[in-house]
Amino acid sequence: MDDSVKAYAYTLVATLAAISVSVALLRTLYPFGSISLLSLLPLFALIILGSYHVIVYRRRAVLNSIFTPNTSLRKFLKGRFSALAQSFVVAVIGLFFIAYKGLVAAPWELVLALASIATCSVVFSFMKSRLQTHIEPQYLYSVAANTTSIVVGTLFFFLYMYSMWSFEKFPSYYQNENLAMSLSMAMADLKQSSGYLAQIIEIVFAIDVIKSYAIIRSSNLLPIAPIVFVVYGAIFGFLQVKVIVSVITAITIFSGVTHTVRKE
Repeated sequence: MDDSVKAYAYTLVATLAAISVSVALLRTLYPFGSISLLSLLPLFALIILGSYHVIVYRRRAVLNSIFTPNTSLRKFLKGRFSALAQSFVVAVIGLFFIAYKGLVAAPWELVLALASIATCSVVFSFMKSRLQTHIEPQYLYSVAANTTSIVVGTLFFFLYMYSMWSFEKFPSYYQNENLAMSLSMAMADLKQSSGYLAQIIEIVFAIDVIKSYAIIRSSNLLPIAPIVFVVYGAIFGFLQVKVIVSVITAITIFSGVTHTVRKE
C-alpha cells in the first residue's frame, strides 16, 4: 500500500476511534453519574492541543509578516496564554456538544457525524499533502486545519440544513399537549443519571424541547420559524466540523503522520 494511502487511512481510523470510543464510553458510563466525564478526558486533551497549535501558528504567521526577525517585541506578543485560553473554551464547548449529541442524537445525526469525521480526515490529509510545497512547514498544520474547517464546515452546514428539514421528527404530543406536559413526557425519554453533567444535559435538553415545541406551535402563524430552526441547528454542524478538525490536527502532530505528494 502506498505510504500516502496509509497516512490517509491512519488519520481516518485514528480520528474515528478517538471520537467513537469516547462517545461509546460516555453512553455506557453515563447512568453511573459524573464518573462518565473521565471518558472524555483524552478527547478533551486532543481538542485543546489541536486548537492551540492552529491558533499559535496562525498568530505567529501574522507576527512574522509584521515584525523583523530580531525584534525584542516578539517575546511579548507570542500570545500563548490567550491561545491556551481560546483552546480551552473551544474544547469545553465542543466537548459538551459532542457529549450532548452522543446522548440524544437522532440516527440521521449520527450518520452525518460519521460522514463529517470521514470527510474532515480525507480533506485535511489532502490539503496537508497539496499545500506542503507552498506553505512553510511550521504553518502547514494551521493552514490545512483552517482550510478544512471552512470547506467541510460549509458543506455540512448545508447538509445539516437539508437533513433537519427532511428527517427531523417531533413527537406527536407537541401538537396535542401543553408545554408542561410535553416537557415532562420528553424528559421521561431522556437517559437518566446524576451529577453535574446530567444536570447540564437536562437543562440543555429542556431548552431544546421548549424551542422545538415553540417552532411546532408557531409554524402556522410564523412560516419563517421552521427555517430559523433549521439554520440554527445547522450552525452546530459547522461547530462539529471545527472540533473534529482539532482532533485530527492533534492526532497528526502526535503520530508524526506525513502526507506526501506523489511526483509525476
